Amino acid sequence: MKLTEAADNFLTYLVTEKGDSQNTISSYVFDLNKFCSYFHDLDTSYLTINDISDYILALSETGYSRRSMIKKATVLRYFCKYLKSLNLININITDIELPKNKVRLPVFLSTEEISRLLITISDESDNVFYLVVAIALSSGLRVSELVNLKISDMNLIDGYLKITGKGNKDRIIPLNSDLISKIKGYLSTYRKEIKKNKKFFFVHKNGALLSRQYIYLKLKDYSKKAGICKKITPHCLRHTYATLLLNNGAKLKEVQVLLGHSKIETTEIYTHVAKNKIKEKYDEFMHR
Repeated sequence: MKLTEAADNFLTYLVTEKGDSQNTISSYVFDLNKFCSYFHDLDTSYLTINDISDYILALSETGYSRRSMIKKATVLRYFCKYLKSLNLININITDIELPKNKVRLPVFLSTEEISRLLITISDESDNVFYLVVAIALSSGLRVSELVNLKISDMNLIDGYLKITGKGNKDRIIPLNSDLISKIKGYLSTYRKEIKKNKKFFFVHKNGALLSRQYIYLKLKDYSKKAGICKKITPHCLRHTYATLLLNNGAKLKEVQVLLGHSKIETTEIYTHVAKNKIKEKYDEFMHR
C-alpha cells in the first residue's frame, strides 16, 4: 500500500473509530503529507526505521524548534503504530526516537565509498543515474532540487548551477570541468533524443521526470551492490558534499551559502563531522 493511501486510511480511522477532533486531524494532515512527499509516496513495505530516522534528521535541518520536532516525531510514531497493527510495516515503534538535545551526526560517504558507488553505477552503464549521483555529490542539491533540475539552471560556459531553493532563494553552485564535460555529453546524446519535457534535465526515456522514490530505491540498490554497509539515502549525498567541503578547507559560511541553509546553526552540525575526522586521523597516527 502506498504511503498516501495509508495516511488517508489512518486519518479516517482517527475520525470514525477514535473520535478525534477536527483540530487534531488538521494538525496531523500537514505532517503526514510532508512525510509521504519526502519518500515520494513510497510503498509501506519498503519503509524502515532508518528511513524514519533520516527523515527526522532532514526535518531538523529546516529550522524547526525541538518542541515542533517532538510533535512531528510523535505523529509518526502514532502513524507507524497504526501501520504495524495492519501488518503493513515491520518496525519496532519504540525505536523511533524523539529528538534529543544530543546532536546526531549525519551519515556521509568516504572518498573510497564514493569511488566504489560511482564505479558500480558505471559498470551497469546507467549513465543517467550516474549523473544524478555525480551532480548530487558535486553540488549538495536536495532530492527535490535534483528531480526538478532544469536545463536552463545550468551555465556550462561559466561552469555553475543557479538553483532556486527553499523560500525562493537563489544560490550559485560551481561545477568542475569533468562534470561539465559529462553533462554536455548527456545533453548532446541521451537528452537530445527525448522530445518531451524539454526544459527538465533528468527524464526517463518516455519523457517522464525521475521521482524521489526512483532515486531513493536506485541509490539503495547500487549502494548494496557496491558493498557499502551504511544506510545511504539521497540526503546522505548532500551530507557528503558538505563534509568534503569542510574537510578540504571551505569556511562554514561558504558551506551555508552553497547548501542554501537559512541559519548558520543548521550548517554547524558538519563541523562535528570534520572534528571527528581530524580526531580519527590523530588517533591513527598516534597508534602506529
